[in-house]
Amino acid sequence: MEAWSDVLANLISQIGPSATGPETRWAVIGSAATAVQGCAVTPRGIDLLAVHWERVRRFVALMEPYNPRELRALSRSRRLAFVQGSAGESRA
Repeated sequence: MEAWSDVLANLISQIGPSATGPETRWAVIGSAATAVQGCAVTPRGIDLLAVHWERVRRFVALMEPYNPRELRALSRSRRLAFVQGSAGESRA
């Protein structure tokens, strides 16, 4: 399994400059963000926050190779529903 920092670097390189404009707001949050700031923590995952649904879809696609086997086994539409459902639950 790749180190979280390698996965994050790979993710950022794939997102590219098109995701850095003011209309495309996203952030690394959680323990990965804490580690990036220099704190001595080892993240167990990478949490991403996106304002626009299109960006969420892009992140889901980019993170697919790193998903647990059980999540990869779901169809693409069920994965998106899973992510959308999770986001909806956190807003309640």
